Amino acid sequence: MNSSRAKAPPTGGRINADRSFVVQLHRVSPGQSTEPVSGRVENVATGEHALFDSLQELDRFMRLSASRGD
Repeated sequence: MNSSRAKAPPTGGRINADRSFVVQLHRVSPGQSTEPVSGRVENVATGEHALFDSLQELDRFMRLSASRGD
């Protein structure tokens, strides 16, 4: 991605599977973690997947996985 800001999604039509992800969020109990989110993410096009324990890890996976398809 050349820009630090994501492009606005197109209105209408089908979602492009090349840049689609399924994100499963796990419930985090208060006091259990310093991060507000954890879960599993999967690239729809490639099946590549990872567990994450922070928004930074989720963002890193999505950026790296999407850039491999460019």
